[in-house]
Amino acid sequence: MTTIEPSPPGSGTAGAPLELVFVTAEACHLCDHGREVLSDLSREHPITVREVDLDSPEGRDLLARWRFPFPPALGAAGELIAFGRFSRRRLRRVLETLAAEGR
Repeated sequence: MTTIEPSPPGSGTAGAPLELVFVTAEACHLCDHGREVLSDLSREHPITVREVDLDSPEGRDLLARWRFPFPPALGAAGELIAFGRFSRRRLRRVLETLAAEGR
């Protein structure tokens, strides 16, 4: 399991870190890209990322619940927010919306 820690205090958006669940698969180039995007966004937003292997019981449960067609998948507050090749711009907007809603 890989964890991306929140940005340091005083950087980016204030508030408690938002926990994201990042569902990945072995030898997945889109997962590698997703890690880069999440690492970049963690410098701007207070997030923690919990990585879950798709082949684990939790990963299979999330696949059944969120019904994403292929990894990676990203969830927040129990809902799927992205899958496949992550867009920095779109995820930035989603994180800003979630922060504004206080999730």
